[in-house]
Amino acid sequence: MIRPEYPDPLLSRRDWLSLNGEWEFAADSAGRGVAEKWQQKAALPERIVVPFCVESKASGQGRKTRALHFWYRRTVRIPDEWRGRQIHLRIGAADYQCTGYVNGIKVGEHAGGFTPMAWRVDPFLRDGDNSFCLHVQETRDGSLPRGKQTHLPVEYTVFYQTFSGIWQPVWLETRGPMHLIGAHAVPDVSAKSFVFHLRIHEPVGGEVGIKLIHPDGEADTEVHAEIDGERMAVPVHPRRVARWSPDEPNLYTVRYTIRQNEQVVDEAEGYAGLRSFRVADGKVLLNGQPFYQKLVLYQAYYPEGWVTAVDDETYRRDVELIKACGFNGLRLHQTLADPCLLYWCDRLGLVVWDEMPSAFVFSLVDRAAFEALLREAIDRDLGHPAVMLWLLFNETWGIFDLLWSEKTRDWLREMIALTRRLDPSRPVIDNSGYEHLATDILDVHHYLAGAERIRDFYRRLADPAQLPYRHWRNLYVALPRRVYKSPLLDPSSYQGQPVVISECGGHGFKHYGDRSLSLADGLRQTFDLLAEHEHLQGFAYTQFCDVAQEENGLFTFDRRPKIEPAEVRRLLESAFGHR
Repeated sequence: MIRPEYPDPLLSRRDWLSLNGEWEFAADSAGRGVAEKWQQKAALPERIVVPFCVESKASGQGRKTRALHFWYRRTVRIPDEWRGRQIHLRIGAADYQCTGYVNGIKVGEHAGGFTPMAWRVDPFLRDGDNSFCLHVQETRDGSLPRGKQTHLPVEYTVFYQTFSGIWQPVWLETRGPMHLIGAHAVPDVSAKSFVFHLRIHEPVGGEVGIKLIHPDGEADTEVHAEIDGERMAVPVHPRRVARWSPDEPNLYTVRYTIRQNEQVVDEAEGYAGLRSFRVADGKVLLNGQPFYQKLVLYQAYYPEGWVTAVDDETYRRDVELIKACGFNGLRLHQTLADPCLLYWCDRLGLVVWDEMPSAFVFSLVDRAAFEALLREAIDRDLGHPAVMLWLLFNETWGIFDLLWSEKTRDWLREMIALTRRLDPSRPVIDNSGYEHLATDILDVHHYLAGAERIRDFYRRLADPAQLPYRHWRNLYVALPRRVYKSPLLDPSSYQGQPVVISECGGHGFKHYGDRSLSLADGLRQTFDLLAEHEHLQGFAYTQFCDVAQEENGLFTFDRRPKIEPAEVRRLLESAFGHR
């Protein structure tokens, strides 16, 4: 069976039906499908394996395409025991706009290539076989958040092949008439408690129950609260406290129950981790203690599925490899990864920088599309204890007029403020790499060559306000081995935030670093130079594995080590000790 695990680990349900597997398929190059009502067709001519994008080998298509319309169809027979219950169609992600039909009738649509959608479908079902049809419209619009997908017919520098169509799992699930739409825990480490934020569909009396199971498997705490609205905040104090960290990734199992007239009408299960991330006095704190970040850049591409792992074990194995190397986290780069990857980071213990996909470098981002993406991404990932911060933009991609436009600066400040309102519990990075405007962590990118040049740069970062913006530093794009960009757009915005080198190394890629060094020597130099400078609070090494033409990984694309994980760990421990 293709990807048999439940796709939403934070709120899983018992009664569900995977729709992963073979679907009928058509690439609509001429864009005729809508006018010709292909959603009413009895069959489509080709086959594709869901949830893998059109370009991937695992999809069975495995082809580059310039088509912008893709049609999927399959028949589904609904289990008899689901009669009388609400049935929802859920899709993890489809790029870029997805419209759903059941028996030829439109049931919903969604725009955005990285976030999930859910539509109620039971009013459109009939006895026997039901036709499910999905129309996915791709885009090459550079103003939309698309991450590192190329906007040209070819891949180049750090931009890769597109991923068209459905690329995360598809499934059906049942819910009661009153049910949980969403649930996430906000931990309070100082109070040794959680506040569970619940969203409830059609609240009409009744009560919600929240039961905590301690990480050791023993029942811990159970609370009940009267349902008094669509949104509820329920405090829960575990009797036995077990904090989450990369070294001890303790997770409480959470069981949710909604009762009405003494009958259970909805049940779901998730988990929560008791931990805090904040910044203070120039340091990043995890559970109130200084936390030195030893991260690796992770782009979430895979040999067979391209942007989707062919099985859950692949996600687990990647997390295990990263931990075996001695890293304590990953910087997810220019994607919103499958929640099952985040689950393994939660379960096995890796912190995650959750980064929004950007618009194309030299486009101006569609602001409405970005805000929708940001809201939906935070809503999806808020409950993952491993997620330590939100990162809005990368290297001024899509907001290059930030350099001179006060309107763009004001809008970026609005997005930062929005993020903090949606989640006051995590730090926010405004614009990763350089040209920061208002950030909780001053993260910096560089691919300089030469130990003395790097050492001089790190020394200067002890007082970033002394590195004002200079136009000539835009030569970084062409000369990254010799030039670094200005960390701050406005030097006065630096108020002692922690400094993290969130891209460095990249050994093996022709544009980065000292090409005369072996990978082992390059790693040793990278780690030793970082460790020399106590004012630096962490780093993200570029990168975990090769991706397409960007061959600068610690592993090849198929996860063969270029240097043994134990040796990477030894080099890290030699440089940083127990930091």
